[in-house]
Amino acid sequence: MRGIIATVVNSEPVAKMSSPRELEAAEYLEKHKIIELMDNLTSMLFFYRPDRPREFLIDQLEKLKVSEVHPGKPPCLFNESNLDALFGVLDPSHQGFITYSQYKEAVWTLILTAPIHCR
Repeated sequence: MRGIIATVVNSEPVAKMSSPRELEAAEYLEKHKIIELMDNLTSMLFFYRPDRPREFLIDQLEKLKVSEVHPGKPPCLFNESNLDALFGVLDPSHQGFITYSQYKEAVWTLILTAPIHCR
């Protein structure tokens, strides 16, 4: 965004906007996770490379809408087989488990923002 100046207060990044409207826009984007949504949709376009990208995006957004009403599987870039393959790479000796540090590294490799804590 134009006019954003990043500063740090008490080790936390703070953005100073040049106008209240820009601040409202940034808060809106964060509240509704628009940046994450667009990143995910863009990644899906690059990964699947559909012949009809607009229809593909509409389909993904419709699936997302349905998943909010009827909990289930939302549209996702990675499926079960992708995760199985990644686990296989992290567990080459087939022990059936990986360390927490391997798990965290895998999550960051998948470009997720924060690891889900193990139960």
